[in-house]
Amino acid sequence: MLFTIASGAHLRVGQEAHRGSWLYNRRIPTPASIWGLESLHTVENQLSLVRWLGLPVPSRPFMLHLNEPARMRVRQRLEDAGITEYILIQPTATLPTKQWEPSKFAQLGDWLAAHHHLPVIYTAAPHESAILDVILRTARERHTYWSDLPLMELFALIERCRLFVGCDSGPTHAAAALKKPIVVVWGSSNFQAWHPWGTEYEAVGSELPCIPCPGHECKVFGEPRCIKEIPVSRVQDACAKILSGNATAANDRR
Repeated sequence: MLFTIASGAHLRVGQEAHRGSWLYNRRIPTPASIWGLESLHTVENQLSLVRWLGLPVPSRPFMLHLNEPARMRVRQRLEDAGITEYILIQPTATLPTKQWEPSKFAQLGDWLAAHHHLPVIYTAAPHESAILDVILRTARERHTYWSDLPLMELFALIERCRLFVGCDSGPTHAAAALKKPIVVVWGSSNFQAWHPWGTEYEAVGSELPCIPCPGHECKVFGEPRCIKEIPVSRVQDACAKILSGNATAANDRR
């Protein structure tokens, strides 16, 4: 908003419902009224201006473009590890109310390796490596743990996986942009606004009436029961459904 007013542009367009709408001299209706829907996904929110202008909304409104050097480095790393087909688990989230317990991710990886005979790769950012350490100590099976991937290489690794498993996180949305089948363990956030967009997925979450919430803390129970009480068995069932080809089809609106 500040850049908009500082630009000195004669035409400044923004949403009328925005808290800083007084900075705009051309205000567009709310996204809900533009789409004629009560609740919207965040992708639809971002596309509201395009739709309001009468421009065609693309059938694939977003995608990730990966560079070939990153693909080659990941391909070589997988070859060095003797891995071809694999399941990728990103067990981290930015908020505790979105974070499934690492010990449960360890149980899930053991089950996937034992029942579906595919190697499991766990990934995390460098500052999240402690979560991978917990999983390594808890898991009974031998898995692969990488916390040193630059972002583009993480995307390249996601691009090649058979199945992506994660919480509501950036890598999960990257997997959706790459059209990978996803199992997402859902906590406090607004599912309608943030579910995986444009790909097949299975979501496992709670039906507690306090969902959604801001997510910075659990003001109802003290600890986020919405995510902590999700049993491993439900996530196993979701993974089995995806791997058997019976996933929930993407039905996002255009």
